[in-house]
Amino acid sequence: MTSPTRWLEFGCRGGLFAAAAVWLAGCGGQVYELRMDETKKYFEFIEKQNVNLGRMWQGSGFALRPPVNYEIMPGPVIKKGKDGKVIEVGPDPRQPEFLGERKLPGLVAAWKTEYPGDNQQPRATGYIFLLSNYELFLQAEPNKDQIEKFHGYAVGELCAGLSVPTPPAANWIEEHFPRGPDYLPEKVYRTAILKPQPEINGVKYDVTVYLQETKPLQAVLITMSPQGARAPSHGHVAEAPLTERINRAMATYSNEGKRPVRAKPGTPANAGGAGGAAPAARPQGF
Repeated sequence: MTSPTRWLEFGCRGGLFAAAAVWLAGCGGQVYELRMDETKKYFEFIEKQNVNLGRMWQGSGFALRPPVNYEIMPGPVIKKGKDGKVIEVGPDPRQPEFLGERKLPGLVAAWKTEYPGDNQQPRATGYIFLLSNYELFLQAEPNKDQIEKFHGYAVGELCAGLSVPTPPAANWIEEHFPRGPDYLPEKVYRTAILKPQPEINGVKYDVTVYLQETKPLQAVLITMSPQGARAPSHGHVAEAPLTERINRAMATYSNEGKRPVRAKPGTPANAGGAGGAAPAARPQGF
């Protein structure tokens, strides 16, 4: 016959086992809730990306998901001979006429969107340009000095075309994207804002320049937006601050960071630039 002491011992042990089981079940529940909460946040992030951004574009090792309603601009017309070799590259329609005789150097891709305007602002076009020293690597005899100083040269040409002074070092600030917790790798830019005078086609623009370097490649992203503009509405989604969409787009930029390889003779590398490349399949949320 089992003594009362043994029954008490079994009872205590059973109680401990039961308590442990309840505690473990509680931990499991907390882990499950945390996972569900994280999954919910992730899908909310995906939804915000899809609402605010268009399709992912890729070309020449670069990638960018522009704000929604921004369309890729076609590159120059390329004529080829019967042997398939390029014999002529036409003028680049992506080069902005408002820069006059100046050209955006190393133009890789460009996007534009239309703002309908209202009683306070006329109809206007918004632009995003992506420039890079990519092409300089593909020259027969690459100029190391030009490659390494591309940022300064590109900004100088842009400012000269807009008739604005080149921002001094003190006017450039370091910005990190995305801002706050996110699911994308951090991007670091040096940025400055230009305010062209006089107006461009009757519109006052804010021009933001983003300098980014992933050695050996240097990139310059330029956004041109009518002052005070809001992002165009998209489907059932109401208008959103344009800066929010641009900030999200800047967080999606990437490049392979690899030294470009010159194409075989007779086949100019990236003839006409990468701007004519088709948008890549849309990765969910990125």
